[in-house]
Amino acid sequence: FLCKETTMTREIFERWMEALESRKYKKGRGSLCTGDAFCCLGVLCDISGKGKWEVYKSYHHYIVDDNLSKCYAPSEVLNGDWFISYNDQCNLAQINDQNDSEDFSVVIPRIREYMTPHIKD
Repeated sequence: FLCKETTMTREIFERWMEALESRKYKKGRGSLCTGDAFCCLGVLCDISGKGKWEVYKSYHHYIVDDNLSKCYAPSEVLNGDWFISYNDQCNLAQINDQNDSEDFSVVIPRIREYMTPHIKD
């Protein structure tokens, strides 16, 4: 998991960017989801439809097959065409969290710039 390269496909990437651009999601920081605010990786979990959100110890966790995740997308979401390496997830979380805005429009260009070389056509 730590050494693998990102293998996300362009189709999945564009679905993710469309979700971020839709204004359906309010931008959050520090975890996948806090209340009604999402990290960019939390939006990716949400659109995957592979799990569900549950509150555990006052944080929203994304749960897939009884595995819960608070800060990074779980491996059950990020596999195959959806895969983003741990290193790339860390960098995306940093891009997301560097801006206090509740609007993804500020970080979308930076996410696109960062991810473009990693996307598989």
